[in-house]
Order: sequence, then C-alpha cells, then structure tokens
Amino acid sequence: VNKLDLHIQQIIHLSKNIKTQSLVQVIDFRLMLDDIFEELSFFEQVVNIQKNVYISGSVEFCSDAYRIKTILNNLISNLFKYYRRSEPNPNIDTIIFYTNHC
Repeated sequence: VNKLDLHIQQIIHLSKNIKTQSLVQVIDFRLMLDDIFEELSFFEQVVNIQKNVYISGSVEFCSDAYRIKTILNNLISNLFKYYRRSEPNPNIDTIIFYTNHC
C-alpha cells in the first residue's frame, strides 16, 4: 500500500509540476530536508539509516521551492529504497553547497 501511495504521489507531483509556473523564493534547505525526511518516514528502513545534513552557502539561495523539493525528494527516496542492506552502519550524507543565487 505504501509503495502504491508513493507512486500515486509521484504522479500527482509530476502533473502539478507540468501545470505550475515557477515561483522563485528564498529556499530554506534545512527546513526542506527536515520535511522530506518526515514525509519519507514510512520507509521501514529509515530508522536504521543515519541521516547527516551539511549545508554551506554564502547568503540566500532563490529558486522554485516546489521543484527543488521534488528533486531532493526523489533522490532521497531512492537512497532509502536502494541502499546497501549489507552495510553495518548505513548513512545518508546530504551535502548542499551554494553561492548567492537571488
């Protein structure tokens, strides 16, 4: 059921992405990543994976928050799906480095 829900959500996101015009705003990567990890908490293996987040930027980063979140969500959900289960201490290192883009 969770896989089907995720697939339906992805289809909805794709449809929304196609129909939505870009809305450029300041991106709070920390908050965005916290939201993504919370939304993906239904994956059983999430509790076994250490999540490390490193964010470095000079000032503000502006872009379309919806599209940035969609990209990060897809990358992180794939990490949860396809990580090496044989790894004794699995972890996800999310590193975001940006320069002024507003």
